[in-house]
Amino acid sequence: MNMCKKTFLLIPVLFCLPLLTVFAQKKHTVVPGNTLSGLAQQYYNDFKKWPAIHDANKDKDLELAAGTSPFVPKRILNPNLIYPGQILIIPNIADDKNAATSGTADEKYKNLLIGDWGDDPMLSISNNGRFSQNDKSGTWTFKGDLLTLEGMGVYLVDLKQLELGALVLTPVKDAQGKEVKNAKSSTMKKRAAKMPDQVKIIDVKGKVLSQGKGVAGAKVEAVGYKQTATVAADGSFTLTQIPVGTALNVTANGYKTNSTTAAENVSINLEQDTPAIATRNFKGKVVFFKKQGSKKPPLPAAKATVTLIVNGKEVRSMNVKGDGTFEFTAIKNEFNQQVEIVAKLLKFGDKRTKAPDTQAAEVDLGTIELFPAPKKKKK
Repeated sequence: MNMCKKTFLLIPVLFCLPLLTVFAQKKHTVVPGNTLSGLAQQYYNDFKKWPAIHDANKDKDLELAAGTSPFVPKRILNPNLIYPGQILIIPNIADDKNAATSGTADEKYKNLLIGDWGDDPMLSISNNGRFSQNDKSGTWTFKGDLLTLEGMGVYLVDLKQLELGALVLTPVKDAQGKEVKNAKSSTMKKRAAKMPDQVKIIDVKGKVLSQGKGVAGAKVEAVGYKQTATVAADGSFTLTQIPVGTALNVTANGYKTNSTTAAENVSINLEQDTPAIATRNFKGKVVFFKKQGSKKPPLPAAKATVTLIVNGKEVRSMNVKGDGTFEFTAIKNEFNQQVEIVAKLLKFGDKRTKAPDTQAAEVDLGTIELFPAPKKKKK
């Protein structure tokens, strides 16, 4: 009897899982001479991509390096101004095949070259690939340790000195491309960027007005400094110890937002906004008690009159219905509208009721209770 053995061949099955690449965000501590476009050139090899860095850091509080000046803003107030000590997020552009890593030597030294060098004549090397010196200007390129200035020549750069903040150039070729023999080196120091502690610090005093009147309760915020002032009834406000040029945002209920920059005296005009609801209705009910302290249910004040007052002016009056109810319809709506109802009933005096502060289309004033007017004592 033949016994047939069954052999089971175990074949491992490979499941191809998609490879997930996690791009961790980098952080960059700003040093003198840095610009957003320069950082874009350093990290992406394309200075035109600076908005990616700006978008990743705008409208948020930035980290500051230890020992940073207390006057350094925690926000990017102007994309043309970033300050030493600010720590910026450098987002990865995953789909950019041309993005360069920040570790390449050429990119590192290119970034160090950008800035103003020397005093007279000053050599200005910009992050848009252009340079200028006196009346000369053109494009510049850098590779290895050679700096080429269009129309001026090719120069050997001392990279160690460049890292220390000095630009030591030795001519290699002249403007015509001929080799320079026995060339002498020239040294230029990098001109320091204007530091925030050199910015004038002031107390900002001003007024927020609309149609010549103060906008009481408006808020004036010094962007990036977490300082907000509330506007007084006459429109005045004060912010203390704010750098000149700081962005100021002004907001108020019922007004369009406006902004300006910090100065010792500022005047900001706000334009009234248009409410979403054009008109509103106000309704309620008037009742009366026959006696003070009566425990009996009140009666509808069928003979009472009610007057609608808007911002201190009488707008409309009417008699209440037999059941004591009333309704004012199609009242023009405005922001910051002060609405009151005055109910009157002979021998019961007047009662003034303030409408709730709301932008609702239907406003219920509830029940207005009237009591007999106190009797006058005879002399």
